[in-house]
Amino acid sequence: MKNEKKNFFSVAIIIRNQNVMFLKQKDKNSKQFVLPKTEVKLGESPEKAIVSEIHDSLNIDVSVRSWLSTHECDQLGSKHIYRIYLCDVEKDIEEDNCDIKWVSSSDFETISLQFPDKTFWEEIVEILKSYKKYRIWPLKREGDLYTQISRYTSTIELMDKFEGKNRAVGPYKRMIIKDVRKEITNGYLIQYHLIVERFPDVKHTVGHITFTDFKSDKGVSVYNFYSSLYFNLLKKNTELIKTKEFYFFEPICLRAQNSSNREGYGWEWDWSGGVGIPYPGTFYGETTDYAFVGILIDKIEKTDSKVLF
Repeated sequence: MKNEKKNFFSVAIIIRNQNVMFLKQKDKNSKQFVLPKTEVKLGESPEKAIVSEIHDSLNIDVSVRSWLSTHECDQLGSKHIYRIYLCDVEKDIEEDNCDIKWVSSSDFETISLQFPDKTFWEEIVEILKSYKKYRIWPLKREGDLYTQISRYTSTIELMDKFEGKNRAVGPYKRMIIKDVRKEITNGYLIQYHLIVERFPDVKHTVGHITFTDFKSDKGVSVYNFYSSLYFNLLKKNTELIKTKEFYFFEPICLRAQNSSNREGYGWEWDWSGGVGIPYPGTFYGETTDYAFVGILIDKIEKTDSKVLF
């Protein structure tokens, strides 16, 4: 079966005073306004792609708060996949910027929108309503958690730490697994780590593995898959050697438990005494979807060796 061509895009939802920011299309003759978006380049982080695009095109600094959803459509013989991010503006935006239009949820249908999917707009409206009522945004995640993994690592404890349990500033954005992997290619010795992030888009992955299985084989299956993919690309495009991080469009899904997966899961009730008494069950089965989204290059050095010692 022929592989379907896929193009990946990042889209920003920026909300201020209950309004969503739209941008004037780059075509000078167009009067249409669209959401900020950019195509994600090979190896690029989708989040960093949209942050850089908004900065470079508008001189506006934003940060990603949350991944809202994923939408896809067929265009010109290829599948376009859009990852939608809720973003925060880091400083005030000039009011007289003619390239920007602030649109209320009630006016969504009055301008040209590139996402006709009704469920997408319903999701944005619900976010606006929630903020208006409770003044609460999805929790922002920041920083990298560096860790090493062995077969004795407690999945629950590690993922709780990643999710910010007992951390004053909240959850981490990424987990860096520092079980060093080394490869030799094109005369370079490359040492790298794995990057883990939350990944709700299970449809666009190339397989999955549980944390238990990852620990039991010391991550060999994941490392081997990514080594083959990344280093084959590196042989075709030596410019990739300059990148410190490499993200995969469709990564391997990691299924792991944290405490929230276990709360209330598997509990049984005994009503024999006339009053319900809860007893904890086995708690197995439910997991949260993360993914090995890419690799972090730790060290690159030239070598004459052809094999690792």
